[in-house]
Amino acid sequence: MEVPEIYDLHESEDYGNYYKGNLTKAYCKLCYFHMGQIDLELLQPVGEQSNVKDFLNKNGGNGVQHISFNVKNIDEKIKYLESKGLELLSNGFFPGGKCAFLMFPEIGTAIELLEGSSSVKLD
Repeated sequence: MEVPEIYDLHESEDYGNYYKGNLTKAYCKLCYFHMGQIDLELLQPVGEQSNVKDFLNKNGGNGVQHISFNVKNIDEKIKYLESKGLELLSNGFFPGGKCAFLMFPEIGTAIELLEGSSSVKLD
């Protein structure tokens, strides 16, 4: 595989991250390995507390932190999953879309919902 580009999602007006309901300056450095119908995303948390940093503190980097799904009507999907007992860990926005992470306790990992373009755009 080719070495992927590393993206540094620093604080800007184009990106926003809420952790447990509060705006945070935490962000991630990330890269994607595109493998057919599956993308493997590697994350490095930077700054304040975040759901990614919580996962690393708890698991030492072992395991799957989240599984992503592209959805329509993300706010409606968040309410539905919360009604089924999933906890909203974080949510945010980026150019062209929104995201949300909800903890799925039965499988011990988070579910990420993505609405809109999920590609990273940096200027």
